[in-house]
Amino acid sequence: MENLNKIFIYVAIAILAVAILGYLIFVFQKEAPRVELSYTGEELAKKIESFLAKAQKEDGSFNLFYVCSALLEEGCLPEQVESPLHAGQIILAFYDLFLATGDTAYKEKADLGMKFVMEKCPEDPLMCEWNFFPLYVYYKDTQDPQYLEGMLSVSEKFLADKPFFNDFVDGNTGVKLAMLYDVTGDVKYRDRLDRAAEQALNLDQVLAENGNKLVYTVDDFAVRTRAVQTVWATLIPAYKATGKQEYLQASQDFFDKADTLSNLDAYDGGFAGTFALVVAVDTLTEISELSGGVNSYLQEARSIAQKLIDEQLDTAETPKFTGDYGFLFVKLEDNSNAKGTLLTGWLVRLLLRMGGEYEL
Repeated sequence: MENLNKIFIYVAIAILAVAILGYLIFVFQKEAPRVELSYTGEELAKKIESFLAKAQKEDGSFNLFYVCSALLEEGCLPEQVESPLHAGQIILAFYDLFLATGDTAYKEKADLGMKFVMEKCPEDPLMCEWNFFPLYVYYKDTQDPQYLEGMLSVSEKFLADKPFFNDFVDGNTGVKLAMLYDVTGDVKYRDRLDRAAEQALNLDQVLAENGNKLVYTVDDFAVRTRAVQTVWATLIPAYKATGKQEYLQASQDFFDKADTLSNLDAYDGGFAGTFALVVAVDTLTEISELSGGVNSYLQEARSIAQKLIDEQLDTAETPKFTGDYGFLFVKLEDNSNAKGTLLTGWLVRLLLRMGGEYEL
């Protein structure tokens, strides 16, 4: 009888121990905070590159969009896009990774993308226009005349006085004019850019006159659609081409007054809002570099990038659909979304430029 009682006691103790252990596991799983992993800009850029590599086809072109939905068994599927294929930031993401790491595997992917662009440019000039940035970088680094010829083949289009200021901004024409001036020294490109930048100094007026809607206000300062892109694609390149301090000052003044970081909720998760914030990160980084490394602009750029990473990067650490490090940019009401390969490539480039650390 005594032995039987001991067995009952042992069993009771064992049951109690299992119950306590189960409770502790439940509480830990329920209440323990998620451990956030920290990565340097380069480390995170390397992770995101895996999405770009997946998107590249054998001919060097890319799947530019992936439609994502919980209703899809695969999670995300590539969406076919008509030519021209806008892949400049993707190609340069591979190229920048090569420059940062020395790993030639990245350069091979960039070169394959450029090979596709150069093969298609003669039959489709938009391929040169929409992939202008890598043409410039490749010409600067190699001095191979084929890249300069590609730039010049579409250059006259940028010199035209377009009827609407929006057209100039939407085509990133100012950036391209500055690049053309840099590689040719021909002042006609600088002067056309200078005229547009003078117009952009009256930023709110010119944007309002061209139908750009109000996004938000800070005190009496208005921020409209295309405002950030106008600074990035007109004022910044004009400063670099002309050296006129007022263009850099106007760029600094815009971000000082706009207080973008405090007004992120004004930008939705759709393409326009996402694009504006990516451009803001680029512009703030550029202003920091042009201002001698002013840390406040760089810190704001990193903080905006962190928010985009938190909410729109589909990572293995915090998967939203497939966890393949694609960047989501078109949030829809039914919780479906789309990944943009171009913006994913742009994010890689920004992480490499900004440095710093980012949490997942």
